[in-house]
Amino acid sequence: ITLSHGSGGKASHNLIEGYVQQTELTFIPEERELILALGGGHPFFLQMAGFYLFDLKSQRFSGADLLNRVRGEFMSQADSHFQYFWDNCSESEKITLLAVIAMEKQKTASRAIANLENLVRLYPQAHIDLPALIGRGFLLEKESGYYLFSTLLEDWILREIMAIPGSEESPASVEEW
Repeated sequence: ITLSHGSGGKASHNLIEGYVQQTELTFIPEERELILALGGGHPFFLQMAGFYLFDLKSQRFSGADLLNRVRGEFMSQADSHFQYFWDNCSESEKITLLAVIAMEKQKTASRAIANLENLVRLYPQAHIDLPALIGRGFLLEKESGYYLFSTLLEDWILREIMAIPGSEESPASVEEW
């Protein structure tokens, strides 16, 4: 279940505000953006990112050190969840996710925007996978196309498929693709 179809959704912002409403802490725009980048529209991951930001900020961390620590704490907790998500994707869904990542890496060209037309051009079965990936919260949809719900999920997937043979969980056919 996702809260919104974009990282800037009102429900996502309301959840973030809930963390600071009854406290003396405030989140600056850069900190709010970090929560949205890590959690996207996924309530569980938004809550996790918000918790780590709130907790570390309460401990008087600030600036780049705070943001780096939040990313590190988030990733250490999210890793097993990302693994579970990945393990429960079909081969086709994994390839569709890789196609979205590939297009995101080349987004300077209009042909590289991860919209339906471009994804189907790159992987003809993508249109079949998109509804399930959106429904499970892996992908979010904006006017410009599709993107992974968390910036760290992309990093995790890339590390997973580039792992030393035998140490990864992903099937070989996805790695070859």
